[in-house]
Amino acid sequence: MGVWIDSDFGADDLFAILMLASGREIDGVSISFGCALFERVRSSAGGAAETFGWTFPVWIGADRAVMGGVETAERILGPKGMHTRGRAVPESGKPEGHFLAPMIAWLEREEKAEILALGPLTNLAVLALARPDLLERIGRLVWM
Repeated sequence: MGVWIDSDFGADDLFAILMLASGREIDGVSISFGCALFERVRSSAGGAAETFGWTFPVWIGADRAVMGGVETAERILGPKGMHTRGRAVPESGKPEGHFLAPMIAWLEREEKAEILALGPLTNLAVLALARPDLLERIGRLVWM
């Protein structure tokens, strides 16, 4: 059984994913706005997936809050959502598919699913609104 990671793809999220990927099965990653606007998060996640050769799927998620607002950490982290010293993950157009159907299918298969939520909980709120019956299948939820 692997873990599902929900992320707004800041540097701390990238480090967490890299650490987990070195010794733990990752069943999927869903991304959302947070550290930066969604298109930047999407580009960073796609670039990281290509750079590090990830074989687990990375799915797109929320580009705004459930009630429609967008607030990012760009004022602190800069427009890319990650401070760097000149090097950054390359930009990429990936990922493409939406997270909800794959996450639902994953939860339907898992008895005690584990989710690591590293960003805003918007994607999990979308899941809860769409399929509240699946919430009991989450055995462990760790969030930052």
